[in-house]
Amino acid sequence: MTVAEAKREADALGRLLNPKQRLWAENYLLTGNATEAAIAAGYAAKNATVQGSKLKSTPKIAEYLAARETQLFAEMGINEGWVGRRFAEIYDRCMQATPHMVWDSEARALVPDGTWVFDARGANAALTALGKTLGMFKPSEDPETTGQTIEEWLEKQKRESAP
Repeated sequence: MTVAEAKREADALGRLLNPKQRLWAENYLLTGNATEAAIAAGYAAKNATVQGSKLKSTPKIAEYLAARETQLFAEMGINEGWVGRRFAEIYDRCMQATPHMVWDSEARALVPDGTWVFDARGANAALTALGKTLGMFKPSEDPETTGQTIEEWLEKQKRESAP
């Protein structure tokens, strides 16, 4: 979505709100705090927590917030491609082998012990996030795999690959 398209959509949704609701939404986008945004928009401080919660869960306001976030991300150049590239960069960095360091009391310093390590947990997290962003993890439609434990699935794979 282009910046202009995102702005048009947000503006159209913003016209559905009254000025106080729009002011609350803009303050909420700035602070991320519904209570602070309610106070800044002119709602009574004693009711601000309840009012902020109500505003946040009002469908037309929630739609406006989502549209404004999309607009802001578009203005910053953040889109699915950008996110995907960042996840790929994180994966690549996590997969870079680095020497495992141990303390050498004689040298009084960390020294390589001859082994290499990489951040497997970070790499897996980046791949998982990238896969989710790309919609790769959809529930299986295969009735044979639905409801199987991993052990049952592995056993089935063994049987099918056996000569």
